[in-house]
Amino acid sequence: MTSDEQLTEYIERARRHVELGRLLIERHQEMVERHRVEGRDTKPAEDLLAALEHSQQVFDRDLERLEQMKRERHSGAA
Repeated sequence: MTSDEQLTEYIERARRHVELGRLLIERHQEMVERHRVEGRDTKPAEDLLAALEHSQQVFDRDLERLEQMKRERHSGAA
């Protein structure tokens, strides 16, 4: 069992990962579009984008799970 402080730290770390992931995806989407406009092969960039998006889904789920744990703790403590 983790302490409230540890849980809060995990949540903050997860939020940073989620935010960083969103920024990376946004930048990568822009790169894919640039490649498309320039007539370059976008397949490798699209494959990486798909992997980033999959990782983002994992980060989002982890953050939601941690936040749910915190809500359950606080609702149970009331």
